[in-house]
Parts: sequence; structure tokens; C-alpha cells
Amino acid sequence: MFWVGLFTGIVGAWAVREVFMGYPEAPVGLKVLGRKNSAVVRAIGEALLPPGGEIPFSADEARVTQFVDNYIDMVPDLTRRLMLMLFFLMEHATYIFAFTTHRLSDMDMDARIRYLEGWEKSVFYYRRVAFLSLRAIYGMAYLGCPDVEKAMGFRIRDKCREALLIGRP
Repeated sequence: MFWVGLFTGIVGAWAVREVFMGYPEAPVGLKVLGRKNSAVVRAIGEALLPPGGEIPFSADEARVTQFVDNYIDMVPDLTRRLMLMLFFLMEHATYIFAFTTHRLSDMDMDARIRYLEGWEKSVFYYRRVAFLSLRAIYGMAYLGCPDVEKAMGFRIRDKCREALLIGRP
């Protein structure tokens, strides 16, 4: 019985640390995303939209985290909860799908990219759909940045810009 209690305590302490602790401070001005979710959004953005691509703006430079935060703040409550659960799933499913003891935000860049590619190319339909949902969110956020828009040669009228940029300067 002692060993069962000891094992349960160790696993419980590890689970609490993995789920609730060890995240950096959230950027100032976020409305919905806290420390954990902002770290996850940023980690995924770094993997999906790295610096040095054909469009010279990274996810950080395009302020993707702020856009996602504003977007999540504007959607209905059920959609908000589903989006936050998607980020939770992406953060902690590494234990199952990447066979690692690291959560997504703690992985190095190559491991993150391999992990996300696993979601994209999975044989499981719902895993691919989850990745498509994630990619749609990041696509809206990235293409909503005025600098990215200019680099791509697009010109969106001012009224459309107000609707799309959701609080960007």
C-alpha cells in the first residue's frame, strides 16, 4: 500500500507541475489567454510561422498571439471553450502522440515541427481535423497583420480591415 501511495503522489505531483506550472509570464494586454495558453499559442506560432520565410515576418512579428487573444475574446462562449480546449490538447497530447515527457511549449523547435506534422499527416481523421482548425486560426491571425498583407501585395479596404484586424493598430 505504501508503494501505491508513493507512486500516486509522484505521478500526481508531476501532473500538477506539467499542467499548471512552469509557464512564462503572459504578454501584457491579453484579455483571455493566460500564462499557459499564451505560451502554447506562441510555441505553435513559432513552429508554423518561423522567421526567414518567403514572407519576412514571423508569428511574433505579425503579433499572432495578440490576434488569437482578441479573436477568442470575440467568439461565443462555447466556441471560446472549444478553442481553449484545442490549445490544451495540443499542449498535452505530446505524452501520447510524441511519446515524450515534454509538453509542446517545452519542446525544441525540431521536435515541435515533427509533432505538428504528425497531427497534419495522422491516420486518425479527428487528429487531422484538429490540426486543420489550428491552421485556420493561425492563417487568419497571420494574414490579418497589415505588414504581412503588404508583403503579399494585398490591399484590403478600410472597412474590411476594421472587421478583420480586431483591435490591431
